[in-house]
Amino acid sequence: MKRSDIEFELYCNYIDSELIEKIMEYVDTKGFHAQTIDAMLVEQGYEEIFSDVDERDYQESYVQKISHRRHLDEN
Repeated sequence: MKRSDIEFELYCNYIDSELIEKIMEYVDTKGFHAQTIDAMLVEQGYEEIFSDVDERDYQESYVQKISHRRHLDEN
């Protein structure tokens, strides 16, 4: 994840700005570790954000291909 993506997720989940700054400092120095960041959030009374996604959701999903080309109808 990019730094901006992490920060965006934190803001969207109404995390306190001081905690966001603390988490972003952690990400800048040690990198992104979903479980550690979620542990920091839980410690402050928030719910987990990053490690709640199950990998099975991605494995069972399928890709639907949509044609982006225009087709002419003879009506």
